[in-house]
Amino acid sequence: MQRELCEEFIAARRMEGWIALPERFDDEGESGSTLERPALDRLLERIGEGGVDRVIIYRLDRITRSLMDWVKLAETLKRHNVNLSSIGGEGLDGADGALVQLMANMIATFAEFERGLISERLRDAKAAKRRRRLRCAGLVPYGFVATPATRQLTPVPAECEVVHQIFERAAAGSTPTEIAGWLNEQGVTTKKTGKVGGREWTARAVLRVLENRVYLGEIGGTRAAHDPVVDADLFARANAAIMARRTRTPGRRKVEDALDPFLLRGQVRCVRCGRLMTTTSARSKTSGAARLRYYRCRPVARCCGTQVNAEEIEQRVVRWLQAPREKTSSEAASVLAAFKPIWCVLREETIRSLVQQLVWEVRWDAHHNRITVMLDEIAVHEYAEELRRASDETAARRPAAKRRRKRSGPPAR
Repeated sequence: MQRELCEEFIAARRMEGWIALPERFDDEGESGSTLERPALDRLLERIGEGGVDRVIIYRLDRITRSLMDWVKLAETLKRHNVNLSSIGGEGLDGADGALVQLMANMIATFAEFERGLISERLRDAKAAKRRRRLRCAGLVPYGFVATPATRQLTPVPAECEVVHQIFERAAAGSTPTEIAGWLNEQGVTTKKTGKVGGREWTARAVLRVLENRVYLGEIGGTRAAHDPVVDADLFARANAAIMARRTRTPGRRKVEDALDPFLLRGQVRCVRCGRLMTTTSARSKTSGAARLRYYRCRPVARCCGTQVNAEEIEQRVVRWLQAPREKTSSEAASVLAAFKPIWCVLREETIRSLVQQLVWEVRWDAHHNRITVMLDEIAVHEYAEELRRASDETAARRPAAKRRRKRSGPPAR
């Protein structure tokens, strides 16, 4: 709808020479709280190349919801002599002047204020639901349905009976693989929620049921509003039987760096709760072969839980190392400046090694869609020492070369 209205706005001025570019600059699903958006990056590239005379937007908050980001965009547009027109009745028609600039700044301020209000309301609503022992969101576990009006869990008697038998068989000594085989023989499929589920059971799916405390009537470590499906004794006996057969202590598996798809494993920390974020992956709904990777923070008392696309945050960290946005120490600045000219020719495994050596921690702020990169001071110091030694050796070789040229005399004619 916004695209159509902008095209109609341009078509009405065709006699003035206005022509809409066929290329679309839509950032679907991207937050306006940051300028690091793929389509916006392409638009800024076209502006830098001189291929854009005017940017048409539906409203100012469609391009940014941050006052500081709007100031940067306005400077970029002014530097390249590009006008901006808003068709949402905000009074931004490309005219220049102090009053128009003041209006644009006020609109950007209110857009940022509105974004902050929405975030606060969502956080307060989730916190209030937790205090009332209500469910906030997430996939519906097997044995329940979500009430359309309240999204709360309501037990399904037939499925709850299956869940009870799963716990009974596990407590009696059956392995998850055996339980999954029994469920598949009975023609029972996993819970189907939207496009997820409705498949055959696996040992991992059985383990997820056995370890899920929602069947004890808990959500997020507190008593939930729904009734428990199994009692605490049966839950404890089933999990004790599973733990007794474990061949290793539960914990993080060691993954070879060359095979690990997560560049920042164990280095991304959630700002809100202060915990390290775990890694997870899921198969794409549109392409069965592609797997989507995420860094995830599990919900706790101080954090509602969040996840961020792994490829996105890894690319942002690499771009930060190429051009740091925060002030760094003199040693770090010299090291990063030395690497800056050669980033484009480095191989992927070399980039991976550099990131893992230089980055100590990445702090993810989901509320402001912001990353803070903390460098490893020891690694930075070692690289700085190597650069100084290399510089001293180069400086020492230059006088020796000059003396050799003097002793050899002038060149023969």
